[in-house]
Amino acid sequence: MRRYTIFAILTAAMLALSSAEARLARPAAGTVAEEQVLDVRIPSAQGVVLAATLRLPKRSGRYPAVILQTGSGPNTRGAYLTLQRRLIAAGIATLDFEKRGIGQSTGTFTDTMDDMETDLAAAIAWLRKRADIDGGRI
Repeated sequence: MRRYTIFAILTAAMLALSSAEARLARPAAGTVAEEQVLDVRIPSAQGVVLAATLRLPKRSGRYPAVILQTGSGPNTRGAYLTLQRRLIAAGIATLDFEKRGIGQSTGTFTDTMDDMETDLAAAIAWLRKRADIDGGRI
């Protein structure tokens, strides 16, 4: 049951993001949102370390954050750059990480719901420890 609940939550989040993306102001042509880009490592279960990119708006404050993860298959980060730029322009931080065993992340790639749930939970816990992230709005 836990898998189906997590899947339903992830599906609803992706639908909400699609709807929110349509409402976000688009940056002017030829401009890129002001952002700070950090290459980070996130510890997960079983000694796995997830390679990730954290993008923060370049203004002060605590930011809400969106975690982006590609769909099934061995994909690397960077698939949602246009969406990330729109979120940054709206003052929302983004975290984009590679699945375990893919790219610079350690571990063995299995692409199971259990592994994705575990790694997403690790990413959420990691973000909540950051002073620049509003842990209640991830």
